[in-house]
Amino acid sequence: MKKLIVLIGLVLIICTSYFVKSHYYPKLNKSIWDFVPDNAVGVYDIASTAKKFQFLKGTGVGKGLLKLDLFDDINEVWSLLDTSKYSRQLELIDELDILISVHSVAKEGLDLIFFINISNENETLIRGYINDLIKKSNSILSQRVYNEREIFEIKGNLIQLSYFIEDGILIVSQTSFLVEDVIRTIGSSAEVSFRSAHAESFKANKLKNDHGDLYVNTKALNVFVKTFTSGHGIDNLGTSTFLDVKVSDHSLSLSGFTYSNSGDVLDRMKGQIPVNLSINGYVPNLASSVMHFGISDADSWFARKKQVIPFDSLKYWDVSRMIDWIGEELALVNLNTNGKAQGQLLLIDVRDVNDALNQLNWLTEMVARQSRDTVFYENYGDVLIKELPVSEFPEKVFGTLYKGFPVSYYSVIDNYLVFANELESMHVLINSLEHEDTWGRTSAKSQWLSNTLEEANFSYFFDYSQCDIVLRNALNETWMKEFLSNQQILKGIGMGAIQFSNIDGQFYTNIMLQYDIKRTVPTSLNFDTENTTYLESSALTKPFVVRNHMLPQFREIVIQDSLKNIYLIDHEGAISWQDSIGKAISSKVHQIDFYKNRKLQYLFAAGQLIYVLDRNGDEVGIFPLDVGFEIKQLSVLDYDHAKNYRILISDEKGSLYMYDKEGKILKGWEPKKMGNSLIASLKHIRVRGKDAIVAIQSNGEINVMNRKGEYFKGFPLKLENEVSGEVHINVGRDFEHTLFSTISNDGELLQFNLNGEIQAKKQFYKPTKDTFFELIEGVTENDFVITRQNAFRLSLLNAREEIIVEKDYLTSDLRSLQYYDLGGIDNIYVVNDFIQGFGYVYNYEGKLLNNVPINNEFEIGLLKDSNKNKTIIYSVFEDQVNKYSY
Repeated sequence: MKKLIVLIGLVLIICTSYFVKSHYYPKLNKSIWDFVPDNAVGVYDIASTAKKFQFLKGTGVGKGLLKLDLFDDINEVWSLLDTSKYSRQLELIDELDILISVHSVAKEGLDLIFFINISNENETLIRGYINDLIKKSNSILSQRVYNEREIFEIKGNLIQLSYFIEDGILIVSQTSFLVEDVIRTIGSSAEVSFRSAHAESFKANKLKNDHGDLYVNTKALNVFVKTFTSGHGIDNLGTSTFLDVKVSDHSLSLSGFTYSNSGDVLDRMKGQIPVNLSINGYVPNLASSVMHFGISDADSWFARKKQVIPFDSLKYWDVSRMIDWIGEELALVNLNTNGKAQGQLLLIDVRDVNDALNQLNWLTEMVARQSRDTVFYENYGDVLIKELPVSEFPEKVFGTLYKGFPVSYYSVIDNYLVFANELESMHVLINSLEHEDTWGRTSAKSQWLSNTLEEANFSYFFDYSQCDIVLRNALNETWMKEFLSNQQILKGIGMGAIQFSNIDGQFYTNIMLQYDIKRTVPTSLNFDTENTTYLESSALTKPFVVRNHMLPQFREIVIQDSLKNIYLIDHEGAISWQDSIGKAISSKVHQIDFYKNRKLQYLFAAGQLIYVLDRNGDEVGIFPLDVGFEIKQLSVLDYDHAKNYRILISDEKGSLYMYDKEGKILKGWEPKKMGNSLIASLKHIRVRGKDAIVAIQSNGEINVMNRKGEYFKGFPLKLENEVSGEVHINVGRDFEHTLFSTISNDGELLQFNLNGEIQAKKQFYKPTKDTFFELIEGVTENDFVITRQNAFRLSLLNAREEIIVEKDYLTSDLRSLQYYDLGGIDNIYVVNDFIQGFGYVYNYEGKLLNNVPINNEFEIGLLKDSNKNKTIIYSVFEDQVNKYSY
């Protein structure tokens, strides 16, 4: 990839040696466009090159491009030029018009061809300068004849270049066979140029004051995408696209028209009227991308798709009946689920909910009857979710773009029929709607989306901040290296949109990319202090970040000091209330909706008591509840998201007690005796409607029980080694595919499933005898990392044993680690040194973000403020609660 930028530098250098007379060019036998081969993926036409380049350099988008490491070599090439010698040519370069074509070369490669209008009078000057350039770069010039035309080639350590000149056109590329393609194009008697192959694009109206014109070989886009990935793109989106290019400080926008032929994806949208996009309020903020179709005439749309999709491959499904109830929107949502399989949602706007459900329920029952099975369903809160055991149902109905649903779970939410490829994906949607954690409810995203087309027939949106895992899974090895090398600069990318709207059989095309150069600045500085709150005495607990149900966009802090005062601190650092309970908090502070009215309360343990306080600090219901023993652990369970909470606690011997929210102890848990104390936190998971409660004993015994306290088959599971740290659970589609991950103190990573079957073992490298390991689960519980520590060194590793952070310390004090698995480039690792009272914050690459460590004596609280594009950190030192941002 670097050679592309070297080529750009060479072209600029060569261009400075041309004496271009103002408004003068020799009469050409051919147009410059006649030289461009028809196999180009795209061609960028830019007039007044230097003026446009100077403007681009001053924008945030341009600054970001020039920071890519692909441009590092251009300075070295440019240094070969004595600019004072060519000052006159530099002044006149502004008159140059240039075409730049992009071509796929080899399996994972791209290269460019430059086409430049020059004066025939200056070929001697050009060759003279090239000879000078060759000498300075220790390169070799050779020449050869191809189809009666002379090709010149420069080869050296820094330069590899092929070029020829004809009819006042300089053609330059780093790939020699691309130059040969140009010669074949101009030597052919047939119409084989790019312009002849995409004639319709050249008829479009063009803006005068833009930053160039882009012509795209739309039918070749899938080949172009496969250059970067091993995945599958969109086949035959259209044939040709013309776009005006506009660059501003914070965005890149392209607008024009796309043309299509029979069988293309867009051709199936002909006859459809652009549809209003109403889906944004239903897209979770965990979404990496959304593909949206607007359908005004379902009958016509299905008729066109039937030419491609064999509907008869789906038994019992009546497509004509579906046309009666389908609405105007069809949206495929891809979720960023970190280390888990790609979560997908398909949202279908429906005109008649009852008709849609009746048809699906009938199909579900028919398939279940055929397989002699029962219909699986679960209630999640107020939403009924059913399983449709038809492999790739969306693909069979809507086409290959909707592949990825080996099993479908469906439900109705408002006027949308929703399919999910796994139960967890459906849960993500329901939780996001409940917490208003969606694109439409996030002001920054909502504001940006308001600048895109309100009505369209086909739209593709993406949120780059959620695309890290998707890109890592999709990019091939060559482009993965480029991605990782330029990740900091790419952080400037925000939201993106590609949209098509049918206008008389042509598709108005709008592409927008958000870019903020400020996001690319490495955060290696002292954090900004937002506010500081002083407690009556030194803090006793970490700061617990809680939601304000009255102002959902803000977060608050619950904390306790050494006088046993509990405080609620608002987002501005003001104390809303404080009250003493006389006992130290001994658990996490959980938020619950006790009265099921969307008002939140705080539940925690202190000594022998379970407390529930409302946001005014008042006690709720029968609480505090005295259980008669010191509570060592507390977890809150909400089996089916119906807010019928269960409170699970343990004593110092590991015995488990479970209460309902009215304080009644439940059968089977009065207590459930374990025999040994517990390590790690108590967990609850749900797999195919079955609830599992996980408790890990200090002797390495794994206990998995149902709601009644009865063991699942295969448990208790006695491991050979004791568990160190947390247990990570990746919930799968069934018991077999639900995977537990643990590590021993000596570094053996062990994985087993919910049937109690060992799936994998891996011994991590142990450099010294005193080295020990610990599994640290991310705050979202979607991912985990491993710490490896000895006397003076701490290493942070992923499951593949790759080092994320490695740091030596001056003392042998033990250090704790927090992992905020916020998604790819937003991941944060915090190393806490409580002895010295220091906190070190590292980014996703393992680079230290704060030059001066923050003062903290407890674990920090951290959250991502998407609206302000800030990360907020809460730390506690002595009697101070500090709120930082960066």
